[in-house]
Amino acid sequence: MWRGRASYRSQAALLLAGAVLVIVGAVLFPPAEATGVPGAIDAPSAIVALGVVAAVLAYLTVIFTEYIVTDRGVRVARGVVARSEAEVRGQWITGTRVSQDTLGRLLGYGDVAVTTAGGTGAVLRGVANPTRVAAAVEGVACAAPPFKATAHA
Repeated sequence: MWRGRASYRSQAALLLAGAVLVIVGAVLFPPAEATGVPGAIDAPSAIVALGVVAAVLAYLTVIFTEYIVTDRGVRVARGVVARSEAEVRGQWITGTRVSQDTLGRLLGYGDVAVTTAGGTGAVLRGVANPTRVAAAVEGVACAAPPFKATAHA
């Protein structure tokens, strides 16, 4: 029904910080050789490296986050080295909650919390068009057969 990842827009702050660090390191600071101080730390290279690490981290966050909404339920998988997965079956879903901060409203991304009778079953973080995703999850909940408990003797 719906398949997606965290939106690149949800990583805008990290990407912007990385770009600023690259620009500051490459343009504003003189290279260590220009300072004339023997053994000086090459600050521009370190700042540029931090900017590149921030951009790579944002990219990996998007690539290694996967959300799947099927007619059977919702599945959330995230993580590069340590992977965590959560699945909420359709009959357990009681509702959804959409939340967006100011930047999320401006850029069109947000979080969708899938609620169950026991609390929050899963959270789809940083998805584009979160109200559409919430509607897809609600459709799963409505279409799922009711949960039948089995009697144990």
